[in-house]
Amino acid sequence: MVAAQGLLQTLHCTATHWLARQLSQLVADLNSISAKEVGEFDEKLRLDPSLYRLQHEDGAEVGRHFGLMVASIKSKERAQAKINTDYQQDFEAEKKKEQPLARYVCDFLRATIYAADPFALALAFHEFQKRFKIVRVKNKFANEKLKTEERTNILVNFWIETADMKQIGEVQFLMQEYLTAKSIQHMYYDVARAKSEDELFDKPIFA
Repeated sequence: MVAAQGLLQTLHCTATHWLARQLSQLVADLNSISAKEVGEFDEKLRLDPSLYRLQHEDGAEVGRHFGLMVASIKSKERAQAKINTDYQQDFEAEKKKEQPLARYVCDFLRATIYAADPFALALAFHEFQKRFKIVRVKNKFANEKLKTEERTNILVNFWIETADMKQIGEVQFLMQEYLTAKSIQHMYYDVARAKSEDELFDKPIFA
């Protein structure tokens, strides 16, 4: 059992490295994209870093137009917490019908591509589609059924394929302002979702 867990961890680390390399190359290419290439996507709009200044975020790769943050592998504790709360509520409301509910966790491997310019974010998503095999897209920006404060990103699930494994990962396309707000909000999210005080003892809210 221990050996199997070790092998799984190794495979996940390999997939994480693959994800980081692929996305880093994508963002590097986007940060050096030519005006001609931008014009092929849209004839009228242009990228202007003097107008939309990208801020640095801890742990991020930051260029002229785009930033990239590749998260560590989601822990089994965080995945279980999501299953026990969000997914269980969806199951009871018949929004999710299949079990085990763990099948719906698609963000063990995850990353964020962000920009200060909404046009840049659209361009990034356009280029992403060319390089990765997409499974599902949730465009919250365009979902008018959501509350205004919930329409903050595009969530994309896609296949991550290495020589040894194949699984689904998730990339979030996010505006700079939402990323800053999200980093603060996530601290409170951990508190609100906790079922007992024991879940918070090893997670300081402010460090």
